[in-house]
Amino acid sequence: MNGLDATDRFFDVIAAELTPKLSAEAIPLLSHWMIISDAQGVTSCRLDDETEGMAIDSVLASHIDGGATAAAFVTVHNKSVLAQTLTTEPRNSELRRASLTDVADELKLGPWVPEL
Repeated sequence: MNGLDATDRFFDVIAAELTPKLSAEAIPLLSHWMIISDAQGVTSCRLDDETEGMAIDSVLASHIDGGATAAAFVTVHNKSVLAQTLTTEPRNSELRRASLTDVADELKLGPWVPEL
């Protein structure tokens, strides 16, 4: 299994974790989330709005260094989702965007597209 497979799988995890949480509430204009995967499973939490100036790379690296297999900082803004991830085995960082649409009263996350 190569690093891209692990990264792709983690983006699937992000979608599976985030979509029901966003469906449970009105889609906020702007929200930030942290999603961590480790030996115990997946943990996700909504962050407060005070993320301005946050050293995202360092935060993700600290989770990986602490034993997580993957970590993501996710921003939801105007029906667009931007996720910056860091995975292990091998260590790989990705930034991807997906659209968030409401289809028949159900939120759907579109395909992840790499951001440069």
